Amino acid sequence: MVFNHLDWTILRSTGANPFEIDYVGDAHAGTSPSYATGIELHRALQDFADDQADGTEEISIVDQVPSQRGGVDTNITLINDYHITPTAAEHLYDTSISQVHPVNGAQIYDGIQVFGNSTSIQVIQDGARLTNDFWNETKMIAAVEDATSSTTHRFMVLVHDSGVDIDGRRLIGTQRVYGTTYTEFLIGGGTNRGNNVLALKAESNLNNQTAQGTIDALTFVITEGYVGIDADGNGTPENYYVEWDTNGNTKNETYEYSQNMIREGVSVTPVNGTFGLDPNIFRGITHSVAITDLTSGNWAEPEAISWGSGATAGTGQLLAVDNVTSGSATILYMQHLTGVLPSANTITGATNSATGTAGLVTGQVVSIPPLGASTGSNIKGAYGVGIEEADLAFVLVGQDVRGDTIQEPAIVRNHNG
Repeated sequence: MVFNHLDWTILRSTGANPFEIDYVGDAHAGTSPSYATGIELHRALQDFADDQADGTEEISIVDQVPSQRGGVDTNITLINDYHITPTAAEHLYDTSISQVHPVNGAQIYDGIQVFGNSTSIQVIQDGARLTNDFWNETKMIAAVEDATSSTTHRFMVLVHDSGVDIDGRRLIGTQRVYGTTYTEFLIGGGTNRGNNVLALKAESNLNNQTAQGTIDALTFVITEGYVGIDADGNGTPENYYVEWDTNGNTKNETYEYSQNMIREGVSVTPVNGTFGLDPNIFRGITHSVAITDLTSGNWAEPEAISWGSGATAGTGQLLAVDNVTSGSATILYMQHLTGVLPSANTITGATNSATGTAGLVTGQVVSIPPLGASTGSNIKGAYGVGIEEADLAFVLVGQDVRGDTIQEPAIVRNHNG
């Protein structure tokens, strides 16, 4: 879009908000909101000449230079005390912007570019979903999308505030529109400025055709925490971090319910099966951590856990542990939330102050939804997900928390003839 001068105010050193760059045009859902790229803002700042009736809304040659281009069009730095407001940030795209805010200090807004075919996405930052998802506004999408490059969204997110990175500038993009196949993509942080990529598709889910309200009314019994289930019928239970009792519902209803639990627009209130977490951010086990159990406090399933300090700090949600009793646990199963992964430091549980020294950390494949995949006639269980033994005919194949592939006995017999 072309920079619309009438939608912006840029104040000089006089007035109530000196050196402030603000968007004052129509809101996202208004009649005609406008949007500008970072390079368009930079060029406009060099020759901006707004209504000078009150003597404040202008930049002239007697003022200091307001911005500079960081080698590429997608990296703009505001200098000499010039700064954008949060409202202005929502109307800029295809750039990162660095600035020093008069109250909040050094700030960086990173550009986000979404490839795929999603109509609505969410962003998880610092262990929580960003609730102001302005980037999904219809008129903004229409203004910034680019069909040629399969770009659906372009926007900025504040990733550095008060001189400190927000969770290392790490972000997780999710696409969880009910009725589609869910996808997610991670931005690992770093120091590069410009656009960061999220690849998020929203294909029609042929195994998710029941109305959301119908699925919402169903009841399942979901047991959270370490549990043994003899899924392969060999007389020795395998171990899982959750057990699903289908409660008489069909195979595909079970799969659809697992999608419905974490769909976009669901309440932030934790439900059975999301282990005390906001369903909007629940992803299941992301890491298993070998530990040397230290203290008298028992582990709780689930509970918040934390470790380290400063550059080594991190948090997670304990989903399961192989033994909750103090001195007996050897491995934790968690969803990583913020910071870095534990590395030979002490992990502490929030409920009873249980502690353990972290050893080997193993990343696990995250399934979306966490239950697993549907074949239409069976469920392919995700890592560590258990189905009640009475319902094992639902499962084609699954994995216990050791990562071993488990097949239901009838499937094994059929395979062997």
